[in-house]
Parts: sequence; C-alpha cells; structure tokens
Amino acid sequence: MKSGLGNETMNEGTDVDIIDHTIWNGNYVFNMATGTTNFAGESFKGFENAIMGNGSDTVTGNAANNSIKGGAGADVLKVLTATIRSMVKTGMTPLSAGWVKIS
Repeated sequence: MKSGLGNETMNEGTDVDIIDHTIWNGNYVFNMATGTTNFAGESFKGFENAIMGNGSDTVTGNAANNSIKGGAGADVLKVLTATIRSMVKTGMTPLSAGWVKIS
C-alpha cells in the first residue's frame, strides 16, 4: 500500500504487508511496532515491510521478519530481532539487534 500526504490510518491484516512511504522525501520517523510516525494524524499498523523515501529516516521494526528499504538519506534502523541482514549497496551485511545507522 502507498501512503499519501496528510492524515491517514491504515490497519493491515494477517498477511505479509508492505507500506510504501516513497512519496515523502523529507526526514521521516516510522515505528512499525506501534504504527506511529513523526506526523500527528498518521497511523500505519500491521505492516511487516517498509519502503522509505529519500530523507534521513528513522525506522523501528516490529516482532515480524521485517524488510526495510531506505532511500538516499542517512537512515537509522532500530531492529528488534536478534539477527538481521541488510543490503548495503552491493552484498549482504549481517547486523545484530539494536540501533544501526547506514549511510
């Protein structure tokens, strides 16, 4: 599903769902565990995967197996699982739980 600009509420079901935030190119904060963002009036709950815009985004994952694709900005990811893998330009880099900054 694609997010837009302005107040929105999206609640997804039990399937694997992707939220696409590429319409917004400014800095964006998205907490996948709570569904909240840095904009009042937005709520995106139940998503397992996210595609972010070109700002310097901060994304917190949830308990699902998340796939988070950042844009051109210096993104910060908060992961909740013990081991994740991240695509960094070419190749895979193993990461551990906690805050990860990829630039």
